[in-house]
Amino acid sequence: MLRIFDTCSRSKSAHLTVSYEGRADAFREELCGLQLNARFESEKQGPFTAEAKIGLFEEAKLLQLEFSTGTLLLQDDLPIRKAGKVLILAVEGDCRWQHNETRLGTCAGVIVIPPDARDFHLSVSANESTPGKLYCIQSSDRIFGPNANIKQMRFINSSHVLKSISAHIHNVKELNASKLKSIFRIIFQRKYAQPNETDGIDLIYLEAILNFIDSNLKNELLDCDLIGRHFGISKRKIYEIFKQNGILLHETIVSRRLAMIKNEIDAGSEKVSSIISDYGFSTPSTFYRNYRKYYGVRPRREVGLR
Repeated sequence: MLRIFDTCSRSKSAHLTVSYEGRADAFREELCGLQLNARFESEKQGPFTAEAKIGLFEEAKLLQLEFSTGTLLLQDDLPIRKAGKVLILAVEGDCRWQHNETRLGTCAGVIVIPPDARDFHLSVSANESTPGKLYCIQSSDRIFGPNANIKQMRFINSSHVLKSISAHIHNVKELNASKLKSIFRIIFQRKYAQPNETDGIDLIYLEAILNFIDSNLKNELLDCDLIGRHFGISKRKIYEIFKQNGILLHETIVSRRLAMIKNEIDAGSEKVSSIISDYGFSTPSTFYRNYRKYYGVRPRREVGLR
């Protein structure tokens, strides 16, 4: 039986991907039950798919889950919680959150849990149209610098914050101190707590731009100029919006294109050269260079511990 946390705890730097294609019982018992001390209620209808990724970097650990159907129920006795460690949960799906007398429902949000927080419950549900996603980031507050003062639990009901975080940790191998600090800035920037009119407009633009990018990944003309013409804003303004959220426009486009290509290759597609061209890579060498940069291996090669 695979012991994800035990395996990775023996290394200071590790990454691992586990697929549970059609194995809802294994996902429930191996991962949810043994590793998360969580319950998973699977749906009888529809095919089940799930994938778990774990990344380890110095004092930080990332667990990334995605599942097609069912409900994941978590509470404060998560084994991933450690004394003196901050836990950040980024969730997407039909989410229900409860802490003491506070109850919230959302389709996307970010929860910051200080080391001594207790009595919280979280459920994340997925169905055939909306998968469930969960990022668990465990880290010492020291990595965020001297200004980090994480004493109160925070809940940020915001899909754009979630998308910004997922852009930073699209692949577990990319986990590093710089990305963790960027995630901290995204979560704790004052504009998310007390947005003014300008900030609100910028956040709306960011979410709209990210959606536009996802819808145009096969457009070889996708760049800042195309985005600017579509939304009627300047290139300078676009770069400013992304910079304020700690992400880069070009990196976001490339990483999302690579993710789509990887999905098609992993699904068994043999027309790799055609896929590369469809997603805007001018030459195979450009694609392979970027793929190796983001994933650390060539396509089709199994990803394991390093």
